[in-house]
Amino acid sequence: MEEAKSSREPSRARSLLKPVFCLVSAFLALSFILLATSSIAELDIGRLLPFRPSGDSCDCRNQQQQRENYRSRTVNFTEHIKYKSLNHDFDVVWDQLLPSNGGFIMFRDQDNKKHKYGMSMFHQLHCLSMLRMAMQEFNNTANGAATATPAPEHHHHQRRDQQGSQETPNAPHWLHCFDYLRQAILCKADDTIEPPKLNRKKEEVVDGMIQRECKDWDVLYKASTDSDVNPVALQT
Repeated sequence: MEEAKSSREPSRARSLLKPVFCLVSAFLALSFILLATSSIAELDIGRLLPFRPSGDSCDCRNQQQQRENYRSRTVNFTEHIKYKSLNHDFDVVWDQLLPSNGGFIMFRDQDNKKHKYGMSMFHQLHCLSMLRMAMQEFNNTANGAATATPAPEHHHHQRRDQQGSQETPNAPHWLHCFDYLRQAILCKADDTIEPPKLNRKKEEVVDGMIQRECKDWDVLYKASTDSDVNPVALQT
C-alpha cells in the first residue's frame, strides 16, 4: 500500500506542475518576440546615446523622437531547439545572451563618479534566464531528486546587483520577472500581424515564425561593453 502511494506522488507532482510549465513556456515565447522587435533607443558609443538620462530622471518623449533613426535589421523568426530545452547542456547558450558585465551600462556624473544603469533588453533577457532556471528546478522536483540533473557552475547570466551580489532565481525574483515582462510586452505593443500556417494535421496554427524588421541589438551589446572603459557622461 505504501509503495503504491509513493509511486503516485511523482505522477501527482508532474500533473500539478504541467500547467505551470505550459504557462511559463508561452510567456517565454511571447517575450522573445518582444525582445526581437523592441524599440530601444539607439546606443552609439561614438556619441553613445542620442538621449542621456539626467540624474535619476529620463525624458521619455525625447527618447521616442530619437528612436526613429535607430538602426534596424531584417530577421526571419525560426524555432531554436537550444532555446526551447531545459536540458543543462544548453545553459551555456543562455549564459552567452548577456555580455560579461551583465548588460549594464556605465555613466559618469560631473564629479566623475560612475553609476551603473540597466538596459531594458538585457534586463528582459536576464528575466527570461531566471524563469528558465526556475522551470529547471520545478522539472527536477517533478521528476524526483534521484533523477534530477545537477546544474553546472557556469551561469554567467546571473547578473550582479548594484552591491555586486550575485542574483539568484528565488521566488520573489522570478515573480518580479513575470510582472516586469508583462509590462514590457504591453509597453511595446508589437502590432506585427502573424498569418496562420498549416500544421501536419492540415490545421491552421499561428506560430509567429515570420520575417520581421527588428532593432539591431548588436548596437546595445557594443554600448554596454564599451561603457566599461568609457562611461557615458550624464546630461546636466
